[in-house]
Amino acid sequence: MTGEFVIEPIYAAIECIEGTDWARVYVSDGLKNELKIGIIDRNTGNLILPTDNSRLSIFSDGVAVVQGTDGRYKVIDEQGKVLFEKEAGFCDDLYVFKEGIARFLIRVEGQSSWESRYGFIDKTGKVIIEPKLLDAGDFTDGKALVVTAEGQNALVDREGKVLKTYDFAKCSSLSEGLFVYKDRRTGLYGYANLDGKPVTAPDFAEAEPFQDGVAIVKVNDLVRGAILSLTGFNWKL
Repeated sequence: MTGEFVIEPIYAAIECIEGTDWARVYVSDGLKNELKIGIIDRNTGNLILPTDNSRLSIFSDGVAVVQGTDGRYKVIDEQGKVLFEKEAGFCDDLYVFKEGIARFLIRVEGQSSWESRYGFIDKTGKVIIEPKLLDAGDFTDGKALVVTAEGQNALVDREGKVLKTYDFAKCSSLSEGLFVYKDRRTGLYGYANLDGKPVTAPDFAEAEPFQDGVAIVKVNDLVRGAILSLTGFNWKL
């Protein structure tokens, strides 16, 4: 060991990026008292992504979303290659990618306030579903839960084609062929399959998506963090 710096002490903070030889680094913008973000190679200290960004997402689906201090968005891969860029004002938020697709959000002026609209974009920067949706979740196995421009809970494919509509108060957390639904009468939550058939009654105050066949639910204020598993159409805690 020589005692020489591999990375000079010039950064306000450094965070390792899991699964890579990279680290995100932060430098202080003294004028605005804000931190700007970049990426370096931890082995050499060389910059992979210049420190002129206000936001850097986690790597998901092999890419990360970056927003520059100028408001421009770009998407980079795990080699630091820029896959596409979008001008400032393209959207108000660009989420992480799942299955090659990412949600993006724009705000439009409503009758009394600004309202959110969602669309989807692919890794080439092509908008594949126009931002007309009132709400949208991530894609899972080529399908996503959305609220259409008409206010209907629906399941759509990658082209935005409506595959199924649902008469629940709310639908969310699609995972492993099931989603969480909110009952219109009680306001409680249960689980339904993609055909819209409930596989549990709406017995839960809160319900998380399934992962590896189990889900975390909250039954009431006395029973929190219970584990729900499905056997056929029955459930047990």
